[in-house]
Amino acid sequence: MEEYLDRELAVYREYLTRLLEENEAAENAGTSTEEEAKKAAKIYRRLAKLIHPDICPAARASAVLAELWLRITEAYRCNDAKALEELEFLVKRALEAEGEGVFEKDIPDIEDRIRELKEETEEIVSTEPYVFKYITEDPEAAQAKKAELRSELRQYQKYRKELLEIIRQMENGGGVRING
Repeated sequence: MEEYLDRELAVYREYLTRLLEENEAAENAGTSTEEEAKKAAKIYRRLAKLIHPDICPAARASAVLAELWLRITEAYRCNDAKALEELEFLVKRALEAEGEGVFEKDIPDIEDRIRELKEETEEIVSTEPYVFKYITEDPEAAQAKKAELRSELRQYQKYRKELLEIIRQMENGGGVRING
């Protein structure tokens, strides 16, 4: 009886773990527009026709296709059309490797994808951690940044003194007393 209960508890723990992972994925996914959801559904249907385990015997036999199918279902649950597009590319490549299909090298909307990647790259390159790399490699830029930060620090110190003076005046005027 204990062995049976241990097995059932293990199955139940696995189920709860999967639910927690799905919940976390849903929370991190954010919201998607109706258009994104429709696009995700369209891609999912195409992929289901290719490698759904009930339709494609190769998907049941191949660990790679089985893993891709799990990733596809997770992306579909999150309405992640971008991830599904990438997975579609991987599925076609995997099917060709399995001898189950012809790999299409044509990627739909390639120009849009390239533009999106360029925009993402520009955003990354313009953020401070990335920019600081170049400052630290250039001694003159590093000195200029130090001077800028010292100036900013002096401004904050001056502002702090002004605020402390205002507090002192408020305390001496019989108004509010602020400890600290």
